[in-house]
Amino acid sequence: MQNFRSKLSDFQREQYRNHDAVARKRARAASKHQS
Repeated sequence: MQNFRSKLSDFQREQYRNHDAVARKRARAASKHQS
């Protein structure tokens, strides 16, 4: 069970990293569009 939990957290961390990258890209595009 512990192993499964650590795998899950790894997966979640990956998801958050991807989401963060997308959010940053979107923010950059928005600021470019602003000016």
